[in-house]
Amino acid sequence: MLLTWEDFQERRRYLNAKHTLEALLKLKSIPVINENDTVSVEEIKFGDNDRLSALVANLVDADILIILSDVEGLLDPASNEVIRVVDNITSSIEKMASSSDKATSVGGMKTKLSAAAIAMESQIPCLIVDGKKRNALELALCSPLTAGTLFVPADMRLPARKKWLIFCARPKGRVCVDDGAKNALLAGKSLLSVGVVDLSGNFSCGDIVEIIDKRSLSFARGKVNFSAEDLNKIKGKQKMKEVIHRDNLVVNR
Repeated sequence: MLLTWEDFQERRRYLNAKHTLEALLKLKSIPVINENDTVSVEEIKFGDNDRLSALVANLVDADILIILSDVEGLLDPASNEVIRVVDNITSSIEKMASSSDKATSVGGMKTKLSAAAIAMESQIPCLIVDGKKRNALELALCSPLTAGTLFVPADMRLPARKKWLIFCARPKGRVCVDDGAKNALLAGKSLLSVGVVDLSGNFSCGDIVEIIDKRSLSFARGKVNFSAEDLNKIKGKQKMKEVIHRDNLVVNR
């Protein structure tokens, strides 16, 4: 099964891919998935199969994501031992990962950490194990705490639509909001036109946009109810219009 970014970005194609995979799994088939390189251009490539695997795990609400690597897991450089359990990918954990220096490889441990982060946010455990070991998958499923590095899911489970918004949909533009609007969004409110300061990109009604504050910090994304042209006309106006409904918005955690 060959997939492209557009299969994840467009909601209808995303659901079609989900239903196809679920139908194959019900038939007890094992889908073999890869990026469709023949039609993917540089700006819409996944970049690595680790990220693709995490998005597919998210798509089908998998029980676990197992990444087969050429190392046993995430190595702590101070002790030279494998870290067995990670419940939060902190800056110190990220520093332990180094990009692969192999000419035939894309990514390395950094991309695996990015994939693990997607899985954790989606409430899916992620396990990085040494794929060269005999019976690697059997060991991973029978003894996940000793097979490699186990990334434990976050406490909060995102609704399916919001998982799609934050992980799969690519923003078509940016909307800058004031501090009052930012606080309202962080509190679970909708975005109103009065709080919009500026915008960029040529987006249409129904597109996904990134939401930034006045310091250019990205903190949310959502599905807009106005095109860029129309939003430009009403931004900052006291006659408040709903730019993004709270159900179509997700805040970065």
